Amino acid sequence: MSKKNLTATCYIDDNDTVAGSEYSGVTYKVTSTLDVNGTATSKVISCTNKGIVTARGAGTAYLHCISNDSGVETMLEFHVTQMGESVSVTPTKATMFPGGTTTITATVTPDTTANKDVVWSSSDESILTVDESGKVTAKAAGTATVFCKLKDQ
Repeated sequence: MSKKNLTATCYIDDNDTVAGSEYSGVTYKVTSTLDVNGTATSKVISCTNKGIVTARGAGTAYLHCISNDSGVETMLEFHVTQMGESVSVTPTKATMFPGGTTTITATVTPDTTANKDVVWSSSDESILTVDESGKVTAKAAGTATVFCKLKDQ
């Protein structure tokens, strides 16, 4: 199979804009395989007849754009990952003595989240510190809070 380099040209309509306009000369088909005749799916992405793509769930999908006039096709590959929605920790409270340690466990939801990395911090590192694994070390008497948030995704 030979490959061709294709150039797309966007023509401006009478109002000097094409934003929001439907281009009726293209058919869009979302599939779960590279083949345009593959299984149609809307679990990962969906596409309107204006070519607007919306992520629906984690996975890989292919958007086939087919010219109704010439039959020329181009294909776009989409990789959608699930972002974390929330993080919970256990235990939620602990009494410690200076020099003591405990480990806090973070649970990121939903389970299908691709990147479950979290960032730990302490409200007062002179009282307690927390490392990247959630290990808390008491430094001095007092009260401090450990914070856990989803790492920027």
